Amino acid sequence: MADFPTAWFYIKSVCSKKVIQPLGGSFEPTRLVVVDQKFGQESAAQLWKHENGYLVNKLTNLCLDYEHGNYKRLGDIHGEL
Repeated sequence: MADFPTAWFYIKSVCSKKVIQPLGGSFEPTRLVVVDQKFGQESAAQLWKHENGYLVNKLTNLCLDYEHGNYKRLGDIHGEL
């Protein structure tokens, strides 16, 4: 997709400037994503990339997804690609 960067990027709130990451840097699918302060220049748990239509976390290689397609609860991470 032309709108996504090709390199790793942060998903950051415009209002709070906080970024999203897996809860506790968990490698387990279905763990919640949390909003936290941006850590360092290259915090792998907070970096994401667009890959084949998915947003993939650098640390875990898991993708960000709605819970079972429920758009009202964004924030679960599901399985490796």
